Amino acid sequence: MTSSLFPAFIKVEYHSAYAPHIMLLPTREIDIDAGTPEDSTILAWDDSQINWVTMVTALITEMLPLFTITVNFDRATLFNVPELEADPQPISNATIDLPGSDASPTYSQAVQLTATWRTSLFGISKLVLLDMESSGSFDKIISLSGQPALTAINDEWVADTNGWAGRDNGQPNVFISATKTLNEKLRRAYHQA
Repeated sequence: MTSSLFPAFIKVEYHSAYAPHIMLLPTREIDIDAGTPEDSTILAWDDSQINWVTMVTALITEMLPLFTITVNFDRATLFNVPELEADPQPISNATIDLPGSDASPTYSQAVQLTATWRTSLFGISKLVLLDMESSGSFDKIISLSGQPALTAINDEWVADTNGWAGRDNGQPNVFISATKTLNEKLRRAYHQA
């Protein structure tokens, strides 16, 4: 199984009150619109095509309840990786400008959520969210039951009508777990004890 961003990915830039962050989200192949790059599309798992900005905006929108209102998702960039060992080629940029929606936060500084799925090729697919709202609990989540925000993210991440992929190029399809921890690298950067 490979572990790369081939054949394409979307880089999402966001920031909290504490620091800027980046997410790299692997996708299936892209159909590049050279004349209007923002109209480039991604091959969905049902073999349809979906506009890349539409796809990433829908996923980020479902993440917003997990972040405080001091977090903002700023922009996204679509990258093509034409060959397995090739350097990524930027194709298009989009302004996202979506703020978190949790107005009653508990604790978020250096909190990391790692959500994990099994892929159709039996690999692992992960989403890592930084400076996210802890909701006062660091219990491991092994079921989507009673987890409306994670369920909404799951529905976007595994949908046949989207083109999200694991780094093994398989389709994310079975939720495994989500864990919340304090990211030690961020704690040091934030000068926390």
